[in-house]
Amino acid sequence: MESMDQFELLKKGLVLSLEIERLYALIDGIALHALLDPERISRDKIIDVIKLNLDSICN
Repeated sequence: MESMDQFELLKKGLVLSLEIERLYALIDGIALHALLDPERISRDKIIDVIKLNLDSICN
């Protein structure tokens, strides 16, 4: 994410340290759900959720 910031791919005004923690939390949560209940969340849904998060912080 720091590289994304360096290349000005992130929206202005973001607190980078908080966005990094938010992404960690998202990935941890998805991984946990996928491990505990793999039928609940598909690979495609995981990708869509991660894309949605990245789209919300990128230009």
